Amino acid sequence: MENQKPCSRCQVVKPLPEYYKRARAKDGRTAMCVECHKSPEYREQRNAYLRTHPTHVVRALERQASPEGKLQQHRKQLHYLYKLTPKRLAEMHAAQGNCCAACGEPVEGRMDVDHDHACCADRRSCGECLRELLCRRCNTILGKVHDRVEILEALIGYLQKHDARGY
Repeated sequence: MENQKPCSRCQVVKPLPEYYKRARAKDGRTAMCVECHKSPEYREQRNAYLRTHPTHVVRALERQASPEGKLQQHRKQLHYLYKLTPKRLAEMHAAQGNCCAACGEPVEGRMDVDHDHACCADRRSCGECLRELLCRRCNTILGKVHDRVEILEALIGYLQKHDARGY
């Protein structure tokens, strides 16, 4: 029964893939099966609860939507993903003059944090392998080519062959 569990709503024992994923749950799955989650009865019951108890939901949504809430969420995400403190991020911005480390273009607002994927293949970084801050375009390009110099060199050759500036 370790790959199965009873649904908290219908009480039917079902295999774990028939439950939504939930990282905070002990078994990594929701207590209610997908079928019960999708049922019109459950949706109506949930909507009725939210209509009568909206304050905690509204407060959470307002907190997330406020500029302060977004900034706080961004800081938490940077610390979670890269072990990057606001102070270190400010130092990196200042050292680069708020410009992308790859293309040198000035960047308004947020820049992406680049890290060595050979060190930390996962999305999360150890914090030691941070490289520099990049604009979204340069970071996306590096991600698409998996940080492989030979692909970038081949793309440069391709553009030179077709003289991309002739458009």
